[in-house]
Amino acid sequence: MTFTTTKLLCWVLIRVVATKEGLDLLDKAVHRMPVHYKQHIDGCLSDTIGEHGLSEVELAPMVDAAEKATSDLGNGVIQGAAEILALPTQRDDLAHLDAIAEEMRSRFETLIVLGTGGSSLGGRAITALRPDNAMKLQFVDNLDPATMSGLLDGTDFSRTGFLVVSKSGATSETMAQYLVSFAATQATLGGDASSHFVVITDPFDSPLRHLASVRGHTILDHDPGVGGRFSVLSNVGMLPAAIGGLNTNEVRSGAADVLEQALGSSAAETCPSALGAAICLGLARHRDARMSVLMPYADTLEPFAAWYCQLWAESLGKGGKGTTPVRALGPVDQHSQLQLYLDGPKDKIFTIVETAISGEGHEISDFEEAPASIEYLLGNSIGDLVAAQQLATRNTLIEHKCPTRFFSVPRIEESSMGALFMHFMLETMIAARMLGVDAFNQPAVEDGKARMRTYLENR
Repeated sequence: MTFTTTKLLCWVLIRVVATKEGLDLLDKAVHRMPVHYKQHIDGCLSDTIGEHGLSEVELAPMVDAAEKATSDLGNGVIQGAAEILALPTQRDDLAHLDAIAEEMRSRFETLIVLGTGGSSLGGRAITALRPDNAMKLQFVDNLDPATMSGLLDGTDFSRTGFLVVSKSGATSETMAQYLVSFAATQATLGGDASSHFVVITDPFDSPLRHLASVRGHTILDHDPGVGGRFSVLSNVGMLPAAIGGLNTNEVRSGAADVLEQALGSSAAETCPSALGAAICLGLARHRDARMSVLMPYADTLEPFAAWYCQLWAESLGKGGKGTTPVRALGPVDQHSQLQLYLDGPKDKIFTIVETAISGEGHEISDFEEAPASIEYLLGNSIGDLVAAQQLATRNTLIEHKCPTRFFSVPRIEESSMGALFMHFMLETMIAARMLGVDAFNQPAVEDGKARMRTYLENR
């Protein structure tokens, strides 16, 4: 497929996006899309924030580069992307995952997920949406002796299942977690311990796959063409989601909508992921905005911000290139980080994720002895307060000339989460192509792994 500036309305609009007419046209075009979210970028432009924003002249070549990268992505030129882009429309694996999830829910009260990095962050992010009555999930993604001891000492192994995720099947942290967890389970349950473990790993020989096979665990193949940080739409994220009672079909459908919008010529009137990449890299190049702060205003999106940080950092940080992702959470980080953001160096781009939260939660009722200083709170719900805070933070950042884009998300649900996952994966892949780096490897971290192994062997 070809992507031309006349074919994609978004590229045409970027040429006039700094004008009110351009923004109005873009807003109308976005409204014709499936409304999982809307991205607003005028707070990153010089017409809005002056010298700290991008001018049309500066943005145009970045958009051209993003257009070329998007075309390469759609045409299969970028090695390592095809398997990831196939996941949103894949459905033939979901029935099997649902069956495993149903069995685990029927047998266990708690599922402990052992994995680190991309083997855990995506699953943790999507399952933050699970209903209150869902099966209890614990993600053990960091390795700490006190944490592991506390976990295993307090576990009822007869009512606990384990999901072990390691793409390579040799990740040291995950192997250590698995080995001590299986030993503790076996010490309590004997031969029944094996049926409490499900393993996701590459379909190649590895220590984890060998042990899982010998011990009789259920084994699911990790897609060998999908790296951990891009694996949330695979069984790595979809099995925990299914166990948590979420609709995995809706997650992938939301992702598919965004993918079609970005790559499908019949529906691609706007390209938010490509536009996001152009904005982020344009601000880094022309305004030295070397930090990218993602600040959602919802507790359920805090794990999503952690997922984004790994995705952006590990995909782009190569050969002296890339920008540093920072996660924040509203409203709480208004009381810790916002002072720096507003009055510190102008070296950041801010992405605020706003939710339609007005009217939700308990109402703050009036009472007779209410001090006059808090009357503005009375009669409002908790959601009203948070809605006002997210709007105030966004507009205050823009007023202080801080480059700020925001996402408005009508509902935080499976489809919108799938859409957000896909948006940021596409934005990251497009940005990597623009920077000339491989989004799918992480060569620098291998040195630390080799040193760790040497230190242990030489103790």
